[in-house]
Amino acid sequence: MKRVCVDTNMLIWYIKRQCTEGQEDCLVKAEWLFNYFERKKIDVVIPSIVVAELLAHVEDEEEREGYFDFINDNFEVAQHDIRSARKYVKLMQQLIANNAGDYAKDKGVKKFQLTNDYNICSVALSSDCDAIFSHNLKDFEQFANHQIPIFTLDYVDVLKREEEAEDLASPKSKHNPDQVNIFDIFNDDDDEDDDEHKEVKIRP
Repeated sequence: MKRVCVDTNMLIWYIKRQCTEGQEDCLVKAEWLFNYFERKKIDVVIPSIVVAELLAHVEDEEEREGYFDFINDNFEVAQHDIRSARKYVKLMQQLIANNAGDYAKDKGVKKFQLTNDYNICSVALSSDCDAIFSHNLKDFEQFANHQIPIFTLDYVDVLKREEEAEDLASPKSKHNPDQVNIFDIFNDDDDEDDDEHKEVKIRP
């Protein structure tokens, strides 16, 4: 994966650090996932509609602007432009032909939610994303017409196993743990001296 699109619920867990009772594990997994994206230099694309959904109920203007600044500084915000509009129209036509409206009705998906999900899928496709991360797996699989992989936070377990396998296969893991590099000792001492001066970066 080089580019991923994230849905609103992922940002609620990661940026706002909010969850419903029983979803506390989602906070931990979301934190790990976004750190993974950073470690692997994976671009995170956020459709503008997702930003709007995320911040629609943040009443305090200063707090809201803090979120806007954090998102703008750390992620790629993708607009619903002419490319995504073309994708949107194609998805709508394909899904109407496949009775997606009946699916949405049966699942109780409201019309505005359906429109927003189409928007997110079309922006992800037009932005050349390799996957969408969302809590709404079944809905997005339907609305994206299976044109792009959809992953939930359960996929974090897969990514962890893959990363552990990579670490074991890396040359560093084959070093004798009993061998100590004299430069490492000096660096460790320096790190300890600098701990009190390190800047802590927090999300708004």
